Amino acid sequence: MVLQCRSYSRLYTRCESKVKYTPLAKHPLKLANRVGSGGKGPSQAYCLQEMFNMFSCLKKNEFSQSPCSNEITTFQTCAEKHKAELKKLKEDERAGILTPGTTKLSANQVNLLLKRFPN
Repeated sequence: MVLQCRSYSRLYTRCESKVKYTPLAKHPLKLANRVGSGGKGPSQAYCLQEMFNMFSCLKKNEFSQSPCSNEITTFQTCAEKHKAELKKLKEDERAGILTPGTTKLSANQVNLLLKRFPN
């Protein structure tokens, strides 16, 4: 390793190291045939507008639920619909079903594609 240092002022010195890459004959560089399943990031919030409408109605009516029954049912139906969608996506992911047009794939789905198309 060779260090080349330049002094620009009394306080600032920049050193550049030049390292040569030498590939090892024992371990050639190649990609693995599978992907590890890392932890998922935080999930996105859903039904925010319905929740905001429900809380504003509850605040306006001093947290009495009877005048806000319409907003409460709207929020509950939205939450149930989203839970059903998540459940279906999770089942498809476990089964390895590939849905066309998706931008994000799970680790199982990527491994399935790597098995189908190894090169």
